[in-house]
Amino acid sequence: MLAYQQIPTLEEYLVISQDPKHPEVWLYRRDANWGLVARTGDGMIRLDSIGFSHPVMDLYVMD
Repeated sequence: MLAYQQIPTLEEYLVISQDPKHPEVWLYRRDANWGLVARTGDGMIRLDSIGFSHPVMDLYVMD
């Protein structure tokens, strides 16, 4: 079991790539046994646990 999976109040775990030229977002949820529930490089990312929804590309600072 990974460390983040042992945090009793953690519901979702979001991983965002650092490269805006190749955006990738992975979302894992406790209610899915910490399985991957979303993988996207475009579109919207949604965190149900906190009511957050945002375009993936807006997560990157572009020059």
